[in-house]
Amino acid sequence: MNVNRNAPAWAEAETYINAPVELVWQVQSAFESWRRWNRKVETVQLEGPLQPGTTFRWKSGGASIISTLEEVTPGVRIGWTGRTFGIRALHVWEFKSLDGRDSR
Repeated sequence: MNVNRNAPAWAEAETYINAPVELVWQVQSAFESWRRWNRKVETVQLEGPLQPGTTFRWKSGGASIISTLEEVTPGVRIGWTGRTFGIRALHVWEFKSLDGRDSR
């Protein structure tokens, strides 16, 4: 998945997590448990296996969102598209180890 950096709005962020990449992947890819670590997420329902083409419905900040997994590379990258209030969005998370330290 490529991000259109010429889109009307886009954002990028990085963070260091002092944990093995595999553990971070497990937490991030357990969609239905998102609300345990992200207070803004109210509900998540994955509607199939963790693979491209699977949809999931979630609610965050009062908005109901329908998203579709576009890319799933276990332990490396996960990306999805979504739509709410007529807005289309693309989310891509990459996981990598930096200098022997694990990071997202």
